[in-house]
Amino acid sequence: MSTGKLTSALARRDPGLQATRRAARAAIFAPLLLWFGKGPLDDPTLGTFAALASLGMLVFANFTGPMRERLRAQVLLALTSAGLLCLGTLTSNTTWLATTAAALVVFVVLFAGVFSSLLASATTVLVISFVLPATIAAPPGTLSDRLLGWLLAGAISVLAIRFLWPAPTAEPLRIRAGQACHRFAAQLDAEAGCFTAGFAGDSLGDLQAIRLESATSAMELRNAFYATPYRPGGLSTSSRALVRATDALIWLDRVFARVPLDETTTTKAANSGAVCALTIVAAELLEHCADLLLAGEGDLAHLDEDLERLHNARQRMEAALTTATATEATTPADDTARRSADDTALNLVSSLQPSFRAQEISFVVAHVAANVHLGVAARERGWWSHLLGGEPRQPGQAGGAAHGSALSSVAQRARAHLTPGSVWLHNSLRGAIALALAVMVAKLSNVQHGFWLVFGTLAVLRTDAFSTGQDALKGLSGTVVGIALGGGLVALLGSESTLAWLVLVPAVALIALGPVLFNFAIGQVGFTTTLLLLNNIVTPAGWSAGLVRIEDVAIGCAVALVAGTMFWPRGAGRALGHALAAGYESGGRYLQATVAYGVGRCDAHAPQTPRPQDEPLAASVAGRRLDDAFRNYVAERGTKRLPLADVAALVGGVSLLRLTADAMMDVWERDEDEHDSDSDSGNNNRDDNSGDRATASEQLNGTAREVGDWYAQAATALNGEGQLPAPASPEADTVTRDGARFIEAIRDLADHDGAALATAVKMIWTADHVDAARRLQSEIATPSQKVAGRWR
Repeated sequence: MSTGKLTSALARRDPGLQATRRAARAAIFAPLLLWFGKGPLDDPTLGTFAALASLGMLVFANFTGPMRERLRAQVLLALTSAGLLCLGTLTSNTTWLATTAAALVVFVVLFAGVFSSLLASATTVLVISFVLPATIAAPPGTLSDRLLGWLLAGAISVLAIRFLWPAPTAEPLRIRAGQACHRFAAQLDAEAGCFTAGFAGDSLGDLQAIRLESATSAMELRNAFYATPYRPGGLSTSSRALVRATDALIWLDRVFARVPLDETTTTKAANSGAVCALTIVAAELLEHCADLLLAGEGDLAHLDEDLERLHNARQRMEAALTTATATEATTPADDTARRSADDTALNLVSSLQPSFRAQEISFVVAHVAANVHLGVAARERGWWSHLLGGEPRQPGQAGGAAHGSALSSVAQRARAHLTPGSVWLHNSLRGAIALALAVMVAKLSNVQHGFWLVFGTLAVLRTDAFSTGQDALKGLSGTVVGIALGGGLVALLGSESTLAWLVLVPAVALIALGPVLFNFAIGQVGFTTTLLLLNNIVTPAGWSAGLVRIEDVAIGCAVALVAGTMFWPRGAGRALGHALAAGYESGGRYLQATVAYGVGRCDAHAPQTPRPQDEPLAASVAGRRLDDAFRNYVAERGTKRLPLADVAALVGGVSLLRLTADAMMDVWERDEDEHDSDSDSGNNNRDDNSGDRATASEQLNGTAREVGDWYAQAATALNGEGQLPAPASPEADTVTRDGARFIEAIRDLADHDGAALATAVKMIWTADHVDAARRLQSEIATPSQKVAGRWR
C-alpha cells in the first residue's frame, strides 16, 4: 500500500490523525527513555518509571484546545502526577496505609473529573502515578530515581506535543454553530424586509430561498452534533456552553419550520411594526454571535449591549401589542355587532401568532447569545478558575467578574453528583475500591511483581464504561490475548533483548492505534504485551518469570471484574435510561409549576402560587446528569445496541422541554411588578372579572397537568416499567385554537382595559408554549418506543 493510500485509510478511521499522532510519539519516546535509563544512566528504576510515565502522558492523556492551553495542561499534569508518585512511594511500605490511601486518592482523582475537562482527561495518568509506586514497596531513598524518571518523561511529553507533529486546533461544532447563526440572521433580516415591503415584489421569494439555506445549515449542525460516534462537545465550560447554544439553535430551526412566516399570518398581526423591530434586533444579535463563534474570541461588551437592546425591543413589542389589541377589542359598536363574540376572541388569538413567534424567537436568540457569551468568557478565565471549573462572568457583569468563585462552583457540582443516582459517583467508587483491593491483594499475597497485578486491574478499568458490559469483556479478552502473546514472546526471546526492543516499538504504537483501526480488544493486546516486554527488558528472566507475570495480571483482572460487578452490574446504558427518565419527569414537573405560577398571577382572588424554585433546579441538575450519562454511553467503545440517533433525539427532547418551561417563566417574571399592580387593581375595580380569569387559568392548568403527566408516564416507560402512553396527535385540538372555555375567558378579558388585555396576551403565549410541549410528544414517541426497557 502506498503512503498516500495508507494516510487516507488512517484518516477515515482516525479523523484528524489524533490517535496516529499519539501512537507515533509514544512509540518513539517510551523505548528511548527506557534505553536512556537502563543504558547510559545505568538506572533501571529511572528508565522504567520514565517509560511508563511517557506511555501515560503521551497515550492516555489527550488535552484539546489551543496549543498554549494544551502545553499548560501537560505541564500541570507532569507536576501533579509527580506529587502523587511521591505520596505513593512514601506509603508503599505499610499495607493498610497504602490500601487506604489508594482508595481515597483514586476516588478523589476519578470524581474530580466532573469539575473540569482538564482533570477528566488526566485521570488515568494520575491514578497510575499513585497506585504504581504505592504497590511496589521501596525505601525512601529510591524516591529520587522514580521522581527523576517521571519528571524527565513529563518534560519530553511537553516537547513532543509542541514540536513533534503538533495537532491543529479543530472545533467543527463551533464552526457549524457560527455558520448556522449567520444563516438564521440572514433569514430574520429577510423576514423584516417582508414586513417592511408588505410581502410585495420578490421579498417572499427571497425569504423562501434564504429559509432553504438556513434549514440546510441547521441540518448540517444537527448532523455534526448527533451523528458522530462521540459527541463533539467536551467537558470544559466553553464546550458545555457550546452544546447548550447548539441545542437552542436546533430549537430555533424548529420554530422556523413549525410557524413559517407568510403574508396571511402577517396581515393579521396586532402590531407588525413592533414585531419587525424586534426581528431586526434579534438578527443583529445573531450576527454578532456568529462572529464570536467563528473567531472563538471577541469583545463581549457589544454582545451585552445587543442583549439589552433585545430585551428592550421585546418590552416595547409587548407594550405596543397591548395597545393595538385594546384598539381592536374596542372597535365601534356597529362594527362589533357584525361579528360574534367568539370570532372576536379567535381573531385576537390569531392576531397574536406573529407576536408569539417573535417572542419565542427572541427568547431562543437570547439563550444562544448568553451561552456564546459564557463560552467566550470561559476562555478568558484565569488558570486556577479554569482548572476548578469556575463559572465565567455572565452577561451584564463587569469584565473579569465571575459568577461565583471557582471553589463555589466546585461545591455546587459536587452536591449535584454526590447522590445515589449519579453515574460519576458510581464510576468513582468502582475504580477506587477495585484499585484499593488490587493494592491490598498485592501486598498480602506472594505476588512477586505487585505492579503487574495493578496493571492487570487497570487493563480492565481503562474502559470508559463500567466493567461489566461488552467493553469489559472485550477488555478482558484483549488482556488474555495480550498475556498469551506477550508471554509467548518472552518465552521465545528469553534473554535476547535486541529482538525485544524491536518488538516493543510496534507494541507501544498498537496501544493507541488498536482501538481506532480495529477494536478495543486489539488495544488491550498492545497494552498488555508492552508491559510484559518492558519488564522482561528491565529484568530478563525467560519463560518462567513470564508465567509468574501472567498469574499476577490474571489476578488483577479478576479483582477488577469483581469490583465492577458489585458496583455497576448493568453498564452505562442503564444509567442513561435512568437519566433520561429523570430528565423528562423533572421537565414535566417544571412545566406544570411554571404554568401554575403564571396563571396564578392572573386572578387577584386565587391563592398566589410562589415562584418555582425547586422544579427548575431539579430540571437543571437532571440535565447535567443526563449530559454526563450520555457522554459515558457514547464513549463506550463497544457496538451500540440502540440507534444512537434515537438516543440523541431523546436527549435533545429533554433539553427542549426544559427550555420551553424556561421560556414560559421568562414571559411571567419579566414584569412581575406590573402583574402585582394589576392584581391589586383587580381587587378594587374588577371583582366581576376574577371568575373569567379563573376559567382561563383552570383550562391552562388542566392542559399543563395532562402534558406533565404524559412525560411522567413516558419516564416510567423509559425505565422499563409500564407502557409508553399514546402521544397527542399533531392534529389534536390546541388550547388557543379549539379550547372553547379558554376562548370564552379570553373573549371576556378582551372586553376590559389594557391591563386585562396584557394578561390575556401572556395567557395566550403561555398556552402556545404548552401546545409546543404537547407537540414534542409525537416527536419523541417513536425513539422512546424503540429504546424503552432495552437499556443494557
